[in-house]
Amino acid sequence: MRIGSDTAVFLGGAVGTAARYGLDVAMPHTDTAWPVSTTVANLVGAALLGMLTGWLSAPRTAGYEQIRRLVGIGVLGAFTTYSSLTGQTVTLLRADRFALAGTYAGTTLIAGLVCAGAGLALGRAWRLRAIERAGAPGSSDRAAPDAHDTGPGRAR
Repeated sequence: MRIGSDTAVFLGGAVGTAARYGLDVAMPHTDTAWPVSTTVANLVGAALLGMLTGWLSAPRTAGYEQIRRLVGIGVLGAFTTYSSLTGQTVTLLRADRFALAGTYAGTTLIAGLVCAGAGLALGRAWRLRAIERAGAPGSSDRAAPDAHDTGPGRAR
């Protein structure tokens, strides 16, 4: 069953938002403490998005755009929350927690890049291993790009 792009983003966003809310309930924090739930959401989300991107790009899979929209944009876009990172950093600054604000923002951004990079490498490696195990060098696993594919070298 194929669902439309907008519907995929909407459904994925509902799942990601519910997961993010559950994380906030499970890990509450005060306005002057390290926002652990936001940190966890952003780092886990960065790693998962990297893994998804690596998996989908080695080589492109059938349904690439639909999976990317549902999981990447929808679920993980709603689950991660860099807008909360910004708002919470400002809240810490207004509470004169300058060192904590800088450490929180800097750590989250740098660790997020590391998590995304590690996830990308892992996702790509898993995908290539799955192709090797299937016995074909990717020929049967390749699919024509979706009509909405706007990747490098693709016509719009």
